[in-house]
Amino acid sequence: GEEEACPAAAAFLAQYARGQAGAASAALRAVLTAFLEVEEYFDASASYQDAVLELRDAHRDDLQKVASHILSHASLAEKSCMVLQVLDHVAATDSALEYVDTLAHMSELAGEQYKAVGQRCKQLLFNIDQAQRHEQQSRRRLGRDSFRMAAAYP
Repeated sequence: GEEEACPAAAAFLAQYARGQAGAASAALRAVLTAFLEVEEYFDASASYQDAVLELRDAHRDDLQKVASHILSHASLAEKSCMVLQVLDHVAATDSALEYVDTLAHMSELAGEQYKAVGQRCKQLLFNIDQAQRHEQQSRRRLGRDSFRMAAAYP
């Protein structure tokens, strides 16, 4: 179909399918994904040099991307601050469930320099889990109450 012929347009339209909220969600997800895309290399490597070599091997045909990742990592402190602000926004708007996969992935960053971001992601995932448990308990309670009322008034 048309989506196959024009994937960029389909992706653009899908991004705005939910209106302004969908566009905002896509923008926030893009920030978090871009952070992960760069920092996964540096977190997983034993040293900075190993990360650079791994980047080079992964992107042999695109040295501009290698340079871009290295320059991006050089701004880790500023990026981490921005990511924490994005995560605060996600928490404040109760939209964390939309980002659960990304949050789970980000919570796996293990390096000391990712500690604040990882902890915030874990906190958001915990909050999601607690909210889901509370909702399940409420549904069970509501189901029991409905059953009792039906039994009391045959």
